[in-house]
Amino acid sequence: MRHITKGLTAIALGLSLSHAAFAEETSATAATAAADTANTDKTSAEQAAPVEKKETPRMENSTRLLHLAATGGLSVGGDTIATSYFTNGDKEKITAGGLFYFSAGLGIDLPLAPFTVQLTGGLHFDESTAENGKATFERNTLDAQIFYRQGNHRFGIGAVQHKAPEFIAKIDGQPDQRATFDDATGFSVEYNYLPAIINWPFKEGRAGFSLRYVSIDYTAKTVNGAPAQPKTFDGSHVAAGLYLYL
Repeated sequence: MRHITKGLTAIALGLSLSHAAFAEETSATAATAAADTANTDKTSAEQAAPVEKKETPRMENSTRLLHLAATGGLSVGGDTIATSYFTNGDKEKITAGGLFYFSAGLGIDLPLAPFTVQLTGGLHFDESTAENGKATFERNTLDAQIFYRQGNHRFGIGAVQHKAPEFIAKIDGQPDQRATFDDATGFSVEYNYLPAIINWPFKEGRAGFSLRYVSIDYTAKTVNGAPAQPKTFDGSHVAAGLYLYL
């Protein structure tokens, strides 16, 4: 098992942190089929034309408005927050845009338009672990998005907020190293491909994958309880993962 050396780099703030249509399938309106008027004899009445029939337009994806949304996957990008050095010569970077994320929430399909309004919350973190310690950068996430639906595809934009970003390094026999960052706000663009239909536990659910880009920055707030030197880390990243819309 590898061990983190005592020279774990923390922040360049005094610790040594480094740089991270609805393809509204409107069924073709039934053509008006007026029966030909035929006279069987001079006294027979004229036949009435049949009533015109129109099919009610229906959302292609679902007739249910409220859905559960859940996603999780991997992300890459952003400035380096810290670097861990190990006794075997290896090293690992913790970035402001990495590495694992998951979130869940609610989506509402608008009934008269091919749009979905969605709110989700979750956790995003990157970490480096060894037998004698662990370093982590994590933040709580909140996403407010609107998606345009077209068949199996969804195209979304939204605002993101990351609450309580924090870096923590714990190494056996050494004091904990900790840095906090201001809450951060950014924006996202996202694409979902949801080809699989799932009817459990709810009908008309879907599953597939997502690809998203997030633009966001983190500003250092404190280092080990003391005010930090002004420094901003780019947390922008690209992420891909599985997606459930149930």
